[in-house]
Parts: sequence; structure tokens; C-alpha cells
Amino acid sequence: MSLQHMLPTQTSKSSSPENTVAQRERRAAVRRPAGEPALIEAASLDVALPCLVCDISTAGARLYVHDSAENLIGSRAKIPSKFTLSISGDRVEVDCAVVWRRLGLVGVRFLSSVRQASRKGP
Repeated sequence: MSLQHMLPTQTSKSSSPENTVAQRERRAAVRRPAGEPALIEAASLDVALPCLVCDISTAGARLYVHDSAENLIGSRAKIPSKFTLSISGDRVEVDCAVVWRRLGLVGVRFLSSVRQASRKGP
């Protein structure tokens, strides 16, 4: 399953009526189920952390951080507030900021446009 079409490709905002309605809602972009393996990468991490992209939109995603990944760094709280998400199957990456954390799940918003991954995925 390719998620590349769901990731942002540019950072423009429109003032169309559809966007005005969406801005009033808590989530501006509709998320779609994904089930795609990915890696959380940051300079502050000794190793990339495996995760699963549960669902994704053009604005962000919900990630499940595997228990084994949490054990590598001690706790989920040590996942950096900003990191690069490398989506393995599509071999693309996008910069992210953590919006919320809850019971092994992490909600992120995208800070950049999608780009080809700079490293080889698992």
C-alpha cells in the first residue's frame, strides 16, 4: 500500500469554504487507515525506533510505538518532540512534531513536505 499520496507535497494553504469548515473542526484533514511500518529517527536517539503508522492524512499521522522500541530507550516519553518519520514501504520520509502521546500511541503533525528517504529502510 502506497502512502506517498497521503503525505504533504507542498505547504500552501487555501482559503476555500471547505478549508474554513475544516478549520472549525479539531482535525483539519481526514485520516485514512495505513498499517505501514516506519522508523522514528532523530540525532538525539542512538537507534531508530520502529513504529507503525496506524492512520495518516495530509497534515499528520497516528503512530503506534512498539513495546520493544519503548524498552530500548526506557520510556515513550523519551521520543523526541521533533523527529523524522521514515516510512519503510514507500521509502519516503517527512519531518514531524509530536502533538499528543497516549498509551503507546503518538499523534504527529507534519512539518515538511515528503521527500525520498536518505537511508535504506528495514
